[in-house]
Amino acid sequence: MTPLRSVTQDEVDTFWRDGVVCLRGIIDPEYVRSMAVPLAAMLGTPELADLSAMGDALAASGKNVLRDSEGEETKGRFVAGVDHWLTHSEFADFALRTCLPTVAAVILGSRQVSLWEDSVLAKEPGTAERTAWHQDLPYWPMEGSKIASAWISLDTLPASECLEYVRGTHHGVRYDGFNPRRVSEDPTLPYFGSEYPPLPNIEADRSAWDIVSWDITPGDII
Repeated sequence: MTPLRSVTQDEVDTFWRDGVVCLRGIIDPEYVRSMAVPLAAMLGTPELADLSAMGDALAASGKNVLRDSEGEETKGRFVAGVDHWLTHSEFADFALRTCLPTVAAVILGSRQVSLWEDSVLAKEPGTAERTAWHQDLPYWPMEGSKIASAWISLDTLPASECLEYVRGTHHGVRYDGFNPRRVSEDPTLPYFGSEYPPLPNIEADRSAWDIVSWDITPGDII
């Protein structure tokens, strides 16, 4: 499957300068929406770990409590899983036979790309948890600069609900990962504890960081 349009040189340059780029209208939106069917089939299975407990802990601590228009506390599930392409043909087709490999190769300037994993994240409306700020590389068993993640939403989202990035931080310090078991206590508590410096508290001082996000729709790739 070829991209609906070509990746521009400006987009390539933006990726390398900022560490992130939003590619508009580059993958078939109907194909993206069709992934809702295999995803829905998986939502009730053990393949996806239920991370709602982290949101419950945040709500219990009084942090990130979401309320409806009448002031009542809301609640939603947050589930996640990886490596579905190994056992589910729909996820393998999406990762390997759409335009994603071509787009990644152009962005990275590579003649060959390799798939490390897929990651499914399903966060229902009303989920109390806010995913803590982090860098991916400390968690991954790889090194190098020609590494990229493709983030694709099955829903139309405003920038306020979209994934956020701090531009340019891929050129700077590599920080420790946040500790998911203690994230409700402090999102900067280290996960590894010795190799990397602790994460800064970006959320506590957002104006000090160059944070970017986008209004996105199926067909866009971040």
